[in-house]
Amino acid sequence: MSFTQQEPAHHSSVAPEPTSGRFWFALSLSIFGVLLLGGAIVAILTYQAGVREAIRVSESVAYEDYQQKRSALDTDAFYPGVFVDGIDLSGQTLAQARAQFQASRDEKAKTVALKVRIDDQELVLDAAAIGFADNSAAVLEQAYQAGRISAQTDERARVLDLFNQVEQLKTAPLHLETTLTYDSARTADAITAFVETQQVTAQAAVATAFEPETGAFTISDRIIGRKTDPVEVVAKVLEQLHQGHYQAQVTIESEKEILGLAAAEIEAALGPLGSATTYAYKADPPRDNNLKLASDIIHGTLLQPGDTFSFNEVVGRRTAERGFMEAGVILNGALVKDLGGGVCQVTTTVMQAAMMSDYKLVERAPHSWPSSYTAVGLDATIDWFGPDFKFQNNTDFPLGIVASYEKPKLTVKIYGRQLDEGLTISLRSTRDATIPVEPPVYKANPGLAPGQVVEIRAGRTGQRATAYKVYSQNGQVVREEVLFKSYYRPIQGIYEMGPSVKVAQPQPATSAAAGLSD
Repeated sequence: MSFTQQEPAHHSSVAPEPTSGRFWFALSLSIFGVLLLGGAIVAILTYQAGVREAIRVSESVAYEDYQQKRSALDTDAFYPGVFVDGIDLSGQTLAQARAQFQASRDEKAKTVALKVRIDDQELVLDAAAIGFADNSAAVLEQAYQAGRISAQTDERARVLDLFNQVEQLKTAPLHLETTLTYDSARTADAITAFVETQQVTAQAAVATAFEPETGAFTISDRIIGRKTDPVEVVAKVLEQLHQGHYQAQVTIESEKEILGLAAAEIEAALGPLGSATTYAYKADPPRDNNLKLASDIIHGTLLQPGDTFSFNEVVGRRTAERGFMEAGVILNGALVKDLGGGVCQVTTTVMQAAMMSDYKLVERAPHSWPSSYTAVGLDATIDWFGPDFKFQNNTDFPLGIVASYEKPKLTVKIYGRQLDEGLTISLRSTRDATIPVEPPVYKANPGLAPGQVVEIRAGRTGQRATAYKVYSQNGQVVREEVLFKSYYRPIQGIYEMGPSVKVAQPQPATSAAAGLSD
């Protein structure tokens, strides 16, 4: 058996025919496929070209539309359909609109004249006073932004959005209104300042002068007070402005305040009151000078209601520079020379006149012993460094003092509110007790002549006294009241004696009735 020998006779007799047919078939099929593929490719390419052309055309149209819309938006004027205060702003620039509304506001400002009247005084608040303005600048800015604000971030989308807004304004216009405004704080300041000028402090009628020669007072009439609450006025004015009433009138009646009587009523109530007179008979020129000088100073004194008269304050310190001289004064119970000696008589006379005029006693002190120029218990001492004499004008009317000294007569008169008709006041006093004095003291003085005795200070019996105010109606006493009490202390006598001569011991006078014109 041989494995290398083949028998091809079966295959070689039929194989060439089928191989040739399949080849051409395959070839034809390939050619068809190629043609089909080429057609498809051509078709695809043609389609794509058409798509691209369509896109190009579409984009060209869209871009042209975008450009047209963008061009339509490109203006610095208001878009159609924008109205402010009913005015069509279409085609106007913002600057033009602002100028138009500024002119309108200026015309309105000329009409602002709000009147504030307090009693008979009037304040006119013009545009400047109230800070008159309007919000047209803000409203015009808002109107100008119509069709210019879009939330779109893409440029074309933004243009389309804005264009649509502008188109919509044509069918649905934008209507805005301005409002007039004012400055509340400035208005309140202007009103408050005006109200302050209208505030008047009430003043009672007051005496400005007293003419002692005629007893006449010069009375300035009272001032009626006027009070207005600025908060109330401001509130009423702002209410008018809030309602747009720029030509309104606000009327306020101030609150009145009246103090005291009118000048004529005061003058009718004034007249002469108490009058007191004392005498200085002893020849004593320095003392007379002091009486005259003090009286002249007091002459014409005017006291307002509630004022207090102080002798020391009115007369002042008694000095040589002011013309006072040395005359007798009481010092430590003894009569010595000092500047202003004797003015206590003026004090006493003023006190008596004031008490008979029914004024209030404030301060009074008695002398060391009773004075010779008045009844016991009716004196009043004075000293610059010690006691003063004071009385108060405890009435609602002024008082004036008239004082004169023509030797020997010293007179003081008071003018003021008159007492009830028929009523008079007088003074009287009583000596209530005497107080024993110690025996005198004797001191040796080798400088004296033998047996010589010199009185240094006289001994005086002490006393107690009471002064009374006596009220009489048509000459009949209706009542009495204690005015003040006086205590005059006992004053021990002091003597100096010369050397050793036996003499009878002197007996000094200690009479309770003894007095000095200090």
